[in-house]
Amino acid sequence: MANPRSLTRSMQATVSYKLATGQDLYQQPTYGALQTALAKVWKEQVLKKTATGEELVTMHFVHTYTEIKKQSIIWLPGESTADLTAGHIVDAVGRFDSLAVRGAQWTLYVISIEGTGG
Repeated sequence: MANPRSLTRSMQATVSYKLATGQDLYQQPTYGALQTALAKVWKEQVLKKTATGEELVTMHFVHTYTEIKKQSIIWLPGESTADLTAGHIVDAVGRFDSLAVRGAQWTLYVISIEGTGG
């Protein structure tokens, strides 16, 4: 039987994030408090098909057991959280089935962030 430690063994990075909470009077996004999550982060070059041809895009992928929703802001390890615009808007989140471990539900979230440097 799996235990919580074995589930997070490969997650040796920490990401910071602010969950999207809605919009203000000017239709600008609003965010909650800064939080952190244990994660596994890696970078890949992905070939994407566009209307004008193909484009090589650098993407970061984040695995975490913390629910981070679309439109939230996430900072990768080593990035400064002092500037809100330095964060990345979460544009895609995949959710895997929950796993019950010692009475707790664990759901793996896969976050992809496009255009995060080469």
